Amino acid sequence: VELMQGIAEKESIKVGPGVLELIAQESGGSAREAVKNLDRIRGLPLDEQKDAILPSDIITKSESLAKMLFKGEKWPAIAAILREIPETDVESIRRGVLNYCSAILQSGWNDRAGGIIYEFEGDLFQSGKAGLVGRCFAVCKKS
Repeated sequence: VELMQGIAEKESIKVGPGVLELIAQESGGSAREAVKNLDRIRGLPLDEQKDAILPSDIITKSESLAKMLFKGEKWPAIAAILREIPETDVESIRRGVLNYCSAILQSGWNDRAGGIIYEFEGDLFQSGKAGLVGRCFAVCKKS
């Protein structure tokens, strides 16, 4: 993140909140990929930068999963969408679910959104897809 922040300042690239962290995450530790992602957002409006970094299928899958969890869908429907998510995307999906529920919670008190946020705390770098499946199952069990 510090490397990207330095480059953004030197290149006069305006960066929205959380974008540098997302670039670091999506670049998988590769400085070259991080620079490519930083260049991709150059000149974009701040509110469009995150979408330019995340592939649209990740956004779609995380929103679908978040909506299903929030509505209290049954486990078979949740499991079906989880089968479509590759191991490499689980952390991005987790963050998408958190962002969706956070937006709901910020607009007013909502126990369901708060409960999902609680279950989805902590990254999935160690547990991977199994961790995502387990967290989704825990939310479904509480429905």
